Amino acid sequence: MLTREATEDRAWGGHTALRQLIGSQKLREYTESLYGVTSVADPEFEHYRRYAILGGLVAQNTEQITEALAQALEGEPTPEAREARLWRVMGELKALASTLDYLASDLSSAAQEVRRSQHEVYSALQRVPTVDGAPPPNA
Repeated sequence: MLTREATEDRAWGGHTALRQLIGSQKLREYTESLYGVTSVADPEFEHYRRYAILGGLVAQNTEQITEALAQALEGEPTPEAREARLWRVMGELKALASTLDYLASDLSSAAQEVRRSQHEVYSALQRVPTVDGAPPPNA
């Protein structure tokens, strides 16, 4: 089990400067606001991880999926059963891809918000001279 400090280090993902500016308490509060302290529901961000793993697993095992499905289809007693099984798998693959598209869009929106924040911070600090009196470096 990780210590609280180690858990917070992992949560910040090496972004120590941001951690120092925002603080771990804010991270905990924000995280708790998403799904509550005692919620047994799937945390807001856990499904990103699960679907990323599933997407990677499918992508790395396309050949195995194809071979196993072909074998399973041969074992179906009727053309209708074969078609039903085929489309059930196709439907699940389409649903997985659609979910990944949605999550990617959601992450893209979050990235745009971070870029907006970066621009706002940089713009606000353009007038702040550096230690040697030179203007701040380009971001």
